[in-house]
Amino acid sequence: MPPNSEEGKARITNIDFFIETSVSMKGYVNANESGNYSLKEVTPFLITDLNTKYNNSVQIYTITDSPEKYPKSNDEFVQDLRSGQILGGKSSQLQHVFGSIIDSVQPNSVSILVTDCIVDLGKINTRTESSLVTQKIYKHLTRKKNFGAAVFQYESDFNGDHYYDMKNTGGKNIKKHPYYNTVLHKRPFYVWVFGEKEAVKEVLSNNIFGTYTNSYFFNLPIHEVSFKILENPKQGKVAINQEKETVLIREASEKRPAIFTLGFNLNEVPKYYHEQFEDLNNFQITPKYIKGIASLKIITDLSNEKKVDNSTISKHKLSHFIQVQFSNVDKDINQINIQLTQDAAKWFDTVHLDEDFKITAQELEGKTFAFKCITDAFERYSKDKKELLNVQLTKINK
Repeated sequence: MPPNSEEGKARITNIDFFIETSVSMKGYVNANESGNYSLKEVTPFLITDLNTKYNNSVQIYTITDSPEKYPKSNDEFVQDLRSGQILGGKSSQLQHVFGSIIDSVQPNSVSILVTDCIVDLGKINTRTESSLVTQKIYKHLTRKKNFGAAVFQYESDFNGDHYYDMKNTGGKNIKKHPYYNTVLHKRPFYVWVFGEKEAVKEVLSNNIFGTYTNSYFFNLPIHEVSFKILENPKQGKVAINQEKETVLIREASEKRPAIFTLGFNLNEVPKYYHEQFEDLNNFQITPKYIKGIASLKIITDLSNEKKVDNSTISKHKLSHFIQVQFSNVDKDINQINIQLTQDAAKWFDTVHLDEDFKITAQELEGKTFAFKCITDAFERYSKDKKELLNVQLTKINK
């Protein structure tokens, strides 16, 4: 079933939308200068799009440690968000925020969280004890089965009056805050999506998360993607049987390799998977011992090929292509597996900040204090679930 079919949409009966309302979130909306305060745009548009696609099924909650249902209309929520009126709560214990939301997710529903992901352990040294956050979130995740998550990172201008560093410099005296009267640029905020895997993928398939800076999916393989072996382009002594999905390689050498092409339909999956597909480093070919004689190549343009199987491409709406090249027949090989995998996102390391005390505004750009203590919990939960897609081909030996 395509993930954005009407049948797929019927699986979603409820969407709980949480916004973290700690006072530090005010900097995203209470501008003292004009600029790009994108949280004020991303959040309302996302709620509207979700309500449009899922029959007004969005329930809005504010959350610091425990959730509270927002009592007024969606229009009033937007006004209260833009004014910063709802963003005056105490400092959030994010391990409790994530734990509460993870526990609350029900079948046929998803939960969405908007947060700055800045960890605060109160009087405990966050820098040395951040693993407490990881352990707490991971404990909640282990109670869930068939659970998936996605995170989208956005960047915004930020009123530095409301930035609280790891030592809470200035406390309640805003004028003594480290970035008082300063506009901070490229301050990250995050939209998380939680739920059973198919429910999360259904929501993500709508591509309604706007112009984000980075994204990552946890435990969300794409099983429903169709693929075809193309009659052309190919090269060398290769015979294709599309019906049986088999490949016959009669002869292959380094000078005269055997090459054939696979086409995939990625039109109905989130663009995150397109990004993964377009990086050859994310692919593995097995059995591993054939690496010396088999290789992969991503093809982005078929227009220069002499022969192209356009009928198959058109019929099955194929959008992405990989060429498989053999430099040796090796009759011991009769099955080939091509896997699309994912490693931990490199941007997690780039964003993560070990310490935010006495650093310049420029050094703070694009950074989130102790960010990885959150993502590490999800990485641990999904460490054995890195395979996004697996294609199995039969190689005929004669």
